Amino acid sequence: MTSVVGLLDSWSKERADAWRSEIAASLGAEPDAWLAVVGAGELNRDRWWLVLSWVEQTASLIATTRRAELVELSAFALSLLEDGPVDGREAWLIGSVVRCGTKHAGLDFLPLIAAGCARAGDRGEQCLRWLSKASDRLPSTHREVGEGPTFRFERKLTEFDEQAFIRRLKGT
Repeated sequence: MTSVVGLLDSWSKERADAWRSEIAASLGAEPDAWLAVVGAGELNRDRWWLVLSWVEQTASLIATTRRAELVELSAFALSLLEDGPVDGREAWLIGSVVRCGTKHAGLDFLPLIAAGCARAGDRGEQCLRWLSKASDRLPSTHREVGEGPTFRFERKLTEFDEQAFIRRLKGT
């Protein structure tokens, strides 16, 4: 368990690419360790977001590398997030981005996510129910950037005017 937690906690901007590769390798080689971390309640809010971020970034790799195992690993990772500390709609959005990456790669989404979710047992069954219904249209929260090897999905920045929000709340 500690190695998974240590791996998640080792994220840094300077080694982001290496970290993503290490997460993929660990998810593939140690699914029981990941399930144990979730079962022990060690997937706190920050770690939940790190896993979701990994899935979001992996969707771009799926599109450019056409690696079916990345779809499976993404489905397994999303299964780990079931009943997590953050609104499940975030996972739903990223599930759609994964489906779009799979579509770009010309891969068959449903059997790949079924295989990935199966690694997570009951949690995977729960995830598969909603993930199989994820849209193959890119959510409005994301856009496509670049082409060929530089292609990626990018989250759109949202503009939030805090002062305008407060004025609306106050009715002024």
